[in-house]
Parts: sequence; C-alpha cells; structure tokens
Amino acid sequence: MLKLVASFLILLCLSGCATGVKSNVQLHPTKEQLVGVYFWGDGFGANEILELRADGTFTQTLIAHLDADNVELHGRWQVRTKDIFFYKRDGTYPARPDRMTRAESFFFEGKPAFVREQDLQDGKVSESWVYRWQHGPDA
Repeated sequence: MLKLVASFLILLCLSGCATGVKSNVQLHPTKEQLVGVYFWGDGFGANEILELRADGTFTQTLIAHLDADNVELHGRWQVRTKDIFFYKRDGTYPARPDRMTRAESFFFEGKPAFVREQDLQDGKVSESWVYRWQHGPDA
C-alpha cells in the first residue's frame, strides 16, 4: 500500500512539472506575421483588399460593384495579443480613436487571418467573414 501511495505521489509531482512547460503552439499571429495583403468577400458584390504595412498604417480598398468606383480608406493599426485595432482617418492624420474597429487575429489554414469583432457570434464566425492573408508586402 505504501508503495502505491508513493508511486501516486511521484506521478502527481511529475504531472505537475509537465504542466509548467510552455507549449510551442502559437495561437495568434505577431504584428510582423500580420503584415501583408488580405482579401475579404464573397467574390461577387462585397469584396475588399486590406494591406497592413509594417509601419502601422493600412489601406483598405472596397472593390467596386456594378457601376460604382473603388473606395480607398486609410488609417493606422496596432496589435495587442490577439486583438488588432484599426483607426480610420477622415482625410487627415491622426486617425480618430472614435473610428476604431477591433478584430481578433488567428491562424486560418496555416496563414494569418482575422475577423472583425462585430462578425463574431459566441466566439464563432462563418468563413465568409474571415480576412484571409494573400501574400506578404514584397509579393
């Protein structure tokens, strides 16, 4: 019986040590990994291209539908853990904090991706709302 209790205590100690080891799994992309060009849309009427630059600025191009013209928006972006904050500007810098949009970053099909906070429902999202990384800044 004493051997059984001693074995149990040793196993308990070893399992406690194993839980203290950090995992190599990266759940959220870093700012450096997020830099690049993203596509969002259905391929028909609602489409946009978003370029995140290393200097913390972005350009969002809303792709024209039917006879409309493309619309370009500009601003700044920053990362805090899993969250990306976008600050749009109205003609001049600095970008306005009241025009902020928050998104949650993650890896999708092995590449950086994100989804806007307003498109999340109970922590889940349809794939059609995901901003998908297309290529890096040098492509």
